[in-house]
Amino acid sequence: MSFGLTALNDNNEVIISSELKNLHFIDKLTTPISSNSTTTGFGGIKIHIYRVNNCPTIPVPFIHMAVNEEAGVTAVRNIDSTTWDIEVLTNNHNPDVYVFADASAVSATNNHGLIVYNADGAEAFDSRARPLAVTNATNITPPSSPRSPFSPGGLDAKFCNSNGNSTHSSGWTPNTSNDTSLTLPAKPMFFYFSLGQAELEASYFANEEECDGASVKGNCVGFVRRYSWTSTYWAFYRATISYPNTSTLRSQWTTYAYDCHWQYSTNDGAFGIGTGGSSSAGGAWPYSNETINLSDKICIVGDASRYD
Repeated sequence: MSFGLTALNDNNEVIISSELKNLHFIDKLTTPISSNSTTTGFGGIKIHIYRVNNCPTIPVPFIHMAVNEEAGVTAVRNIDSTTWDIEVLTNNHNPDVYVFADASAVSATNNHGLIVYNADGAEAFDSRARPLAVTNATNITPPSSPRSPFSPGGLDAKFCNSNGNSTHSSGWTPNTSNDTSLTLPAKPMFFYFSLGQAELEASYFANEEECDGASVKGNCVGFVRRYSWTSTYWAFYRATISYPNTSTLRSQWTTYAYDCHWQYSTNDGAFGIGTGGSSSAGGAWPYSNETINLSDKICIVGDASRYD
């Protein structure tokens, strides 16, 4: 580096540099602008949208939740040049979102402090604007499957009649997790972008036959109507984090969505000759039945109390 400033900590790690855009505190969001319908089934599902205003650069969200509550940032969407929506998946609770951005997105009124500029003259660090202080970081990996074992109970094959009921919920509720030992502050906040995705599904079938004539050795002699049903129940998951205590970080799956797709068909005949049929379908098709993005993902930890 031929100009600028670099500050190192006792471990020889860079904490301030004119070569990097350091993050600074923008806002604390405690109330989402919208939330989906709450459900306690499937382990709990609640998806919030938090809106960030007056931020000309990409916001970096940190989330704070209580002990054992699950959360993960699932999307950051650009609304206009200074407005962003942050989507947070939870297992049915309301976390706080601490928003950070580079120094060009903040304005400080205090006349005393240290400002570091990069080569193009933009602010890289401003001590007056409450820069992000990282207390810890680690790579985490969600479990290979949301459930172990996955052996759902029998559900109704006809027209997805069991969709969302207690049997569907209990068979698809995630129950796996991975723990990492990590020192956390008393009020931790986490940068964790949920990239891991998983889906589980199971199909159920039913057939019936109505005979208007005589049945000879199991075969209908006369007019016959045959009915067939298939219902495919599913749930879709995203990777999230939680902490059971201030020395453990947990990676698990949280249900993002569930539904069921059904198919129904009839086939008529008379005296062994087919006379036609019909079919219909409804409900939502499942996502791809696979687990993706299981590689290590960074989780950065900070002390939320510094920004309250």
